[in-house]
Amino acid sequence: MMKYTIRNRHTIGIIALVIALCASCSFNSPSIAFPKVQRLYKHTVEEDFVENLAVFAVFQDADGVNDYKELLLQENATGLEWRLHRGNTIFLQESGFSQHEQCVGSNTFAYPRGAFPAGAYTLTLSDLGGNTTSHVFTLQKPPRVTARPFQFTVNRETWQIHVKNSSFCCYF
Repeated sequence: MMKYTIRNRHTIGIIALVIALCASCSFNSPSIAFPKVQRLYKHTVEEDFVENLAVFAVFQDADGVNDYKELLLQENATGLEWRLHRGNTIFLQESGFSQHEQCVGSNTFAYPRGAFPAGAYTLTLSDLGGNTTSHVFTLQKPPRVTARPFQFTVNRETWQIHVKNSSFCCYF
């Protein structure tokens, strides 16, 4: 009789554990809204101009913003990948926005051979439950940057921007 009681307790415990695990799992798939991709150029003394890619998107998930796991950027032609895990992702959220969406991404993606080549790229967001959503975008041929498109000076309390090449600078 004692063996039967212990077995029932184990069975009840296992059933309770399975129910708890199922209840804690994420069943809702995330979605991507407002993807934004932009080339950024930085002038350095050592390397002249360095290109970074800024990639941001609004991560939407009915399970909440804390369900975000990672962002994956992939160059489709070569399969080259960049991964942003939760720990190295930039999170932006304005007050008053839904608790189910936030902007995620980074402005530090760097291509190993200089500028990002033209072509198709895939942005994939995933949540802690293993659910994913993807967005394909195309980068145009990178511009040839050989000089700063503007000159910025500060003299006491006066800031001045003199645009040298307006094709790189739209507005300030």
